[in-house]
Amino acid sequence: MTNSENSPSGIAYPDDLALLKRVYDRICEERGIRAGSAEAEQLAGAVLFAKGPSRTACDTAALAFLCAVATYATKQSAR
Repeated sequence: MTNSENSPSGIAYPDDLALLKRVYDRICEERGIRAGSAEAEQLAGAVLFAKGPSRTACDTAALAFLCAVATYATKQSAR
């Protein structure tokens, strides 16, 4: 799979999506899952997000946490 950390948006590249589609199709075939079924939709979500959050999403969450800690520390020192 292409490293999505290289994508400015953190979104998978077309080659990544093609690979994920092949994985999805294979699992559906092996398990006898009908396209469009609720089980197929759950599987699609699991396959699509199997790579985990992007580096951008993790960095954004870390920054938000640090800002919250700094705000809390400022409020505590003002007491």
